Amino acid sequence: MAVFDIRSNLEFAQVFDDDITANGTLLAISVDNSANELGLMFYAYMRTSSAGTHTVSYLQSDTGAFAGEETVVPQQNLIGDNMVFTLATGNLIVLNQGLFGTLKFIKGVVASTGVGGTTRFIMNAIQAPEQKPAQDDVVGN
Repeated sequence: MAVFDIRSNLEFAQVFDDDITANGTLLAISVDNSANELGLMFYAYMRTSSAGTHTVSYLQSDTGAFAGEETVVPQQNLIGDNMVFTLATGNLIVLNQGLFGTLKFIKGVVASTGVGGTTRFIMNAIQAPEQKPAQDDVVGN
């Protein structure tokens, strides 16, 4: 059985770190998905000081412009936690969701309603660009 070194070969990028203070839609930084042979996962952390409903979705684009040419990543391409959630005052939630994007760039979107105060939202992208065997599994070692 092949042994793979996951830790040394994951790429991590913070794509959103801000306070949600009003109803509306916020966009994360886009992630280049072209070299992600093994997939892409988003890890989200939210802490509220007020109630609100937040929906996380993803856009994909071949150009990266996100100026009308983008499409929504279909629900059947998402793996993991449901990214529609209602939080009460003082809640903390940590979620993760993998996805299969078919276009080069992926961008997270957070749409919030019922916001009456501040919700801290942090989203990270974790990518696995290609499978590499662990050093001890390489032929000749």
